[in-house]
Formats: sequence, C-alpha cells, structure tokens
Amino acid sequence: MLDRLQDLVQKYDHKTISRRELIATLAALCAAAKPAGAAGPAQSVSAGKEPIPLTGVDHLAFRVSDLARSTKFYQEHLGGRITSQSSTSTFLDIGQHWVALFARGAVSTGYEATPFGVDHISFHSPKHRSLDERMGVLRAHGLDPVSPRGTGRVYFRDPDGIILQLS
Repeated sequence: MLDRLQDLVQKYDHKTISRRELIATLAALCAAAKPAGAAGPAQSVSAGKEPIPLTGVDHLAFRVSDLARSTKFYQEHLGGRITSQSSTSTFLDIGQHWVALFARGAVSTGYEATPFGVDHISFHSPKHRSLDERMGVLRAHGLDPVSPRGTGRVYFRDPDGIILQLS
C-alpha cells in the first residue's frame, strides 16, 4: 500500500492527476485498508463471482461537529458550491465530484450515526442502477445491504464496519 500511496503523490506532484482525483483515490484506499490483526465480519464472495463493476467514487460524506463552519470551509478553501442544504446537512459540488456534510445526529444511511469523520463513501456502478439490482448484487456477494425505506439508497459495511454506498 505504501508504494501505491507514493505513486499517487508522485502523480499529483507531476500534475498527471488532479487534487480531486488524489483525494477520491486516497479515500477509496483508506476505505479498503484493513489494519494488521483487525477482525471484521466474515464476508466472502462466492467462488467465481465477478467484482461489482464500478466507475469510481460517486461522493464522500462526512459527519461534522459544526455544520456551518464546515460548509464555509468547503466553500472558501475547496470552491464548493451548495446544491442542497438543510438544518442538518449540506451537499456541495466540488469540481467533478460532490461532498455531503452531516451534522451530529442527522440521519444519513440507515445505520446508527457515525462519529465525526467519514460517514460513508459512495461508489458508482454503471451496471446496477435500480434499487433491486443494487440490493441483489450486494446480496449475491454475501453482503448484508440496507436501504432506508423510501430513499432508493443502498448501504453496506466493509469488514471493518466502514459504511459504503452503492450508487
């Protein structure tokens, strides 16, 4: 993994990838990383099952301690443009990607609210578009997806309990 991180930084330094691509790739690597000796739920793919096709990270969602302060930060420092906002969440376009910010206690995934930091990471699948298709492919992979009633969104956990979304 260290080689992959060094390669990413080198690509960024040589301007062959954008800051957004660097951040999205780092987030995906962190989500996939498993600390040495960490135990997680037993989740295995059936023999011969192909990986779920993805085109990349759809969005990142963060749990923040002060929604107004974090919104201002993403606007001023990263050029975020608010696309939707409520008393408990802000959604911002940042370049080709978007970021969701959730305040303490805001309902976001169908799981219990996360502590401050990464709330969830969403991956985009061009093949599995409907709710039934996304639920089905995750179940076929031995995962235990949840979909909060009426949302059309699908979430699941990695072996370390990190919440992921299939968009």
